[in-house]
Order: sequence, then C-alpha cells, then structure tokens
Amino acid sequence: MSDIDVKLAEVKDELYSDPVLVEYFRLKDMIEHDEELMNLEKEVRLHQKKMCENIDNDEIYLLEKELYETCSSQLRNNPLVINFNLVKDDAVKLLKEVKEYLE
Repeated sequence: MSDIDVKLAEVKDELYSDPVLVEYFRLKDMIEHDEELMNLEKEVRLHQKKMCENIDNDEIYLLEKELYETCSSQLRNNPLVINFNLVKDDAVKLLKEVKEYLE
C-alpha cells in the first residue's frame, strides 16, 4: 500500500467516525428497516405513477393527486424522516467541505 492509500484510508476512517455521518447512517438504516415508512414510500411512488398515467383524465388524476399529497405529507412529517433530512444536510455540508479542501 502506498502512502497515499494509507492516508486515504485514514481519512475514510476519520469521516466514518464523525458524529454527523454516524448519525446519518444510523437514521438511514432505521428508515430502511421501518416497514411503515417503506410502505408509505411505495404508496407515494404508486400515486405518482398513476398521476402520470392519467394526466388526461382529470377525475382520476385529481383523486391520485390527493392520495399522493396525503401520503407524501405523512412521509415528510414523520419525525424520523425529518431528523434524517436535517442530518443529511449536515452530512452533505461536511462532505463538501472535505471535497473543497482536497481540491
């Protein structure tokens, strides 16, 4: 292993132990294993698809849009999702800082 590879491995280990990234991955894992949230996400995608398929049929489109907005709101307002999105913003900022430093 070259010196660069060793240093890169150290940086990676340091990043993965950062509290922001630890929390990001913890929340991501919790969401991915939450059956209710996963089902809600599937419903959101299903209603999006049905809206697209019925763009010319106002009756069905508007019904699907209402269902989509309800599911989407439930998903967005879930405390776990809210916390994840906040931490995700912090994680992105951290990674951008690292990227800018390396450039």
